Amino acid sequence: MSSPETPPQPDESLELKADGPESPSRWSGVDWAWLIAVTLVALVIRLIYNHQLQSSPFFDHPSIDAKLHVDWATAIAEGRNLFEGVYPRAPLYPWLLGILYSIVGVDFVIPRVLAAIMGAGSCGLLYAIAHRYFGRCVAVLAGLVAATYWVSVFFDGELLVEPLTVFLNLLGLWLLVRIERPGLASWALAGVCFGLSALNRPNVLLVVPVLACWPIVTYGLKQWREWWLRVLAFGAACVIVILPVTVRNYVKGGEAVLIASNGGFNFYIGNNPQSDGMMAVLPGVRPDWWGGMQDAASIAQANMGRKLSAGEVSSFYYRAALRFMRDQPRQAFRLMMHKLRYFWNDVEVPNPHNLYFFADKYTPIVRFLPVSFGLLVPFAFVGVLLSGRRRLVGQFPLWGYGLAYMVGIVAFFVTSRFRLPIVPIVILYASFGLVELLRSIANRKWILSAACVLAVVLLWPFLHTEDIAGLKDHAVSYCKVARALGEQKRFEEAEAACRSAIEKEPENPLAYEVEGELKLAQNDLRGGIQSLKRAIELDADRPVYGMLTDALIATNRLSEARRVLEQGVIALPGQVELKFRLAWLLSTCSNVRVRDGEAALKIANDALESQQLLVPLLDAKAAALAELGRYQEATVVAKSALDSVGMSREEIAIRRAISERIKLYDSGRPFRDR
Repeated sequence: MSSPETPPQPDESLELKADGPESPSRWSGVDWAWLIAVTLVALVIRLIYNHQLQSSPFFDHPSIDAKLHVDWATAIAEGRNLFEGVYPRAPLYPWLLGILYSIVGVDFVIPRVLAAIMGAGSCGLLYAIAHRYFGRCVAVLAGLVAATYWVSVFFDGELLVEPLTVFLNLLGLWLLVRIERPGLASWALAGVCFGLSALNRPNVLLVVPVLACWPIVTYGLKQWREWWLRVLAFGAACVIVILPVTVRNYVKGGEAVLIASNGGFNFYIGNNPQSDGMMAVLPGVRPDWWGGMQDAASIAQANMGRKLSAGEVSSFYYRAALRFMRDQPRQAFRLMMHKLRYFWNDVEVPNPHNLYFFADKYTPIVRFLPVSFGLLVPFAFVGVLLSGRRRLVGQFPLWGYGLAYMVGIVAFFVTSRFRLPIVPIVILYASFGLVELLRSIANRKWILSAACVLAVVLLWPFLHTEDIAGLKDHAVSYCKVARALGEQKRFEEAEAACRSAIEKEPENPLAYEVEGELKLAQNDLRGGIQSLKRAIELDADRPVYGMLTDALIATNRLSEARRVLEQGVIALPGQVELKFRLAWLLSTCSNVRVRDGEAALKIANDALESQQLLVPLLDAKAAALAELGRYQEATVVAKSALDSVGMSREEIAIRRAISERIKLYDSGRPFRDR
């Protein structure tokens, strides 16, 4: 380390050379002490948060994305393949979690501790980047704001990809900006960081070409010959990191998918006539991860009239979204403007959980962390303005990264955790803007001070809009808590949470859906049926038809079960399971007034076009043929189903059941299930 020297004065530390960015000031012992202090503050806050978070029902029972990560990591640790074909999701975080699980077993504390360490490291990296461009004062403020920014603390306690994404991105940026003219090794290592980050969150790839343009923006074409090899190393390192996943996808799935196949579906979620730019679900598609992907594939295959590969499903949704933009340009433009406004709004858009509810209910430390996104943005705007054109040219890696990442989010849909990787840049410029405002006041530069204050005041209303304040509503969050508690057999607590949801929003269909689940789990069939019916009355697209049908059949209300399934098939045409249930009931029901072999055969044939649930649907088709007296055909179809069944422990029971039905068909008898 170089010998300590007196830090430059504020004006000098911000001085920009004519041909490049600011010269980095050398670090003194005080600078290193502040770096350690910022990192430790961030770590302590996150560890306290994680300790308090253990009271949440989701701490060791994750849901949606977090559950997928845990299931994927568990499969990796056990040597199993959760996905046989191309990866539907970026694999880096599940890989790392799987390696950890192979060492310590499935654990919910250690991954969060490691995420807290990464979060603290990100605060340290932001301090170093801020010191590089703005000096110690701004660096200390930026580091402490990042350490205490409650949204970052929240996500550093979740089993999600965001802590790793933020850390890798900041590490890559630091490697590029830590010295005035980074060498070949720094560019290559930065490429590795952004390549890994893309394996964690693929939209990071939009940042790579922007950063590759930095030498041209900062130094001009005249010095391009000095930089081209470094830029080439940057891009090559990024490609080399990603290439094994692309090759693996091609070998396993037979198609060239760069990282993951869910891009098209996500793009369509944020760009369709029903989209609000925030919610990560489509009408008629199940809200859980597996069900949502299966229903999305079914819809695409039904539209195309053939089986589609994962890449083809993604392409189908990309085309559908682009067609919406082409055919309805005004609505598409308004939607894009809404997403841009959501991106810069103070409200934290929930995904997968409501941040306000869970942070306030289970982690009281958050109440002492007041900095919000809407408070940072106005001062960040002031900071950008005060940087001036010449300084901004030298700071291109910072704001270039921020703008590129913003485009990658707004192009899809906006949620709090998706915009988290841009927050460090907002914090950096907000810290600079606030420090410069205070300096101008101290130096009695009243015109400049007034202009800065006016900018903050004028921006404030646009960042705090009432039309999306409803996102802070807690009714849905109480439903999620009730469902999680129910899965843990904590029924009394679950019912109390469900009552709270209904009290807050009496017309919320999710509340009645969860209430029905809880009653059925406690064998209250009559009460469960009543609640599930109420959920459908409020929202015909609720994915409860299968559950309601099971309850109706259990109470021998077979005709009503048929009507419910027929309603569900119409309301949710993408759910192949409902078509199977209806075909099976129409083929095998003991009640002659319910049975309808012709309708069952038609439904089974229609559902088979989706290429999903192949064995159950072939079994249902065979039963329908037997109901129509076409026993020889029924035997052929049933044997086809039998040939598609594997030899695992679960599948042996299925093989036995189908074999018994084949004996019935051979003897000229149909199968009766109830």
